[in-house]
Amino acid sequence: ELYRDGNLQKGDLGGSLLPGYHGKGLYSGQGRLIYANNGERSQRALVDPSIPSGVLAEWMGGDWRVVRRNQFTEVTGPGGLEGNAHPESDPVWSIGWDYRSLILQLLDHGTWHAYRLPKGSHSYDGAHGWNTEWPRIREIGEPDLLMTMHGTFWHFPKTFSFKQSAGIAPRSNYLKVVGDFCRWGDRVVLGCDDSAKSEFLNKRHAKGTIKGPGQSNSNLWFVDPALLDGLGPAIGRGALWMGDSVKAGVASDPYLFSGYAARSLSLAQGTGQPVRFTIEVDRAGDGAWSKLRDVEAGA
Repeated sequence: ELYRDGNLQKGDLGGSLLPGYHGKGLYSGQGRLIYANNGERSQRALVDPSIPSGVLAEWMGGDWRVVRRNQFTEVTGPGGLEGNAHPESDPVWSIGWDYRSLILQLLDHGTWHAYRLPKGSHSYDGAHGWNTEWPRIREIGEPDLLMTMHGTFWHFPKTFSFKQSAGIAPRSNYLKVVGDFCRWGDRVVLGCDDSAKSEFLNKRHAKGTIKGPGQSNSNLWFVDPALLDGLGPAIGRGALWMGDSVKAGVASDPYLFSGYAARSLSLAQGTGQPVRFTIEVDRAGDGAWSKLRDVEAGA
């Protein structure tokens, strides 16, 4: 035993505890061990998905360091389950979210970079972490990896890095809870939780008192890979800031929204006077940002 995960045990275990609980991902690379969890132990976490929850953390000897205090699940790299071929230099990726949007963390040559992406669904937003089983980034025998997150199948380039951040794009949206998946012969096999007799506390009021199924139903789903592009339409939404105090001259996280048929941006602010926002783009995904336009949001 190298380090006891006190977040999953009771009693005094010594050492400091990481924030959050409900361990999800573990990977190593670039001289560190990287861990993710996606839940919070509190009564408020059962009803409010906007509270601080979960963590992405790294360990390089000594004690853990918090990378980001948000909910994260998958931690992996281009080597997938077998580990990166060049662990000292290959990137490490972790996917997570908060109530604003999806969060993609990239470790590239010892430095963490953050990106935002749209959510296909808000049904996975519980701060308790129970109903996010289990977004992945996996090999399925295609040029791109397959990523599942918040109801969307995504193309995820195997080359994704700080200087090659283009190419992540939605394939389609789905109405399942996909636990894991792999390629098997000419099919992709997905382990799915299709219905659960236990309901979560962030259900819609429109559902009323209709009861859930009498028993939970889970099974394997064998699909032609082409079907992953033909399910629900690729829709998504997500904020960069929502009710936040934003300082002048401070850029947001980059927002990756390639592949959507139509895209729109909404700006609202409450300072009592007009505020100018500068919109920048990284057209090639190589880190070279250029000004697109200035937009003024009225008082």
